[in-house]
Amino acid sequence: MILLVLKFDASGIQPYEPAHTSYAATSRHSALSDSLFYRLRIEAAIIAQEEKKEFREFFLKICQTVLLNLLLPTLTATLGYQLRGSKDD
Repeated sequence: MILLVLKFDASGIQPYEPAHTSYAATSRHSALSDSLFYRLRIEAAIIAQEEKKEFREFFLKICQTVLLNLLLPTLTATLGYQLRGSKDD
């Protein structure tokens, strides 16, 4: 089993823009200026990108831990068996 992990780049992700906005959504933000609303959307997109990055790092750390705890003892046992078996011959 081969595990290939590619570097994740979230710089090209655009914030979500719905096709249409309802009256409730526009009236709720009518008191906010456009620049403030835009800044809040940018901050939300940055937070989402950071969460994706943190999840990816967590997943890679778990994979590394599992692989080290599974493959290293197996390799050690296999080499020990081969070396000890060759001395008995």
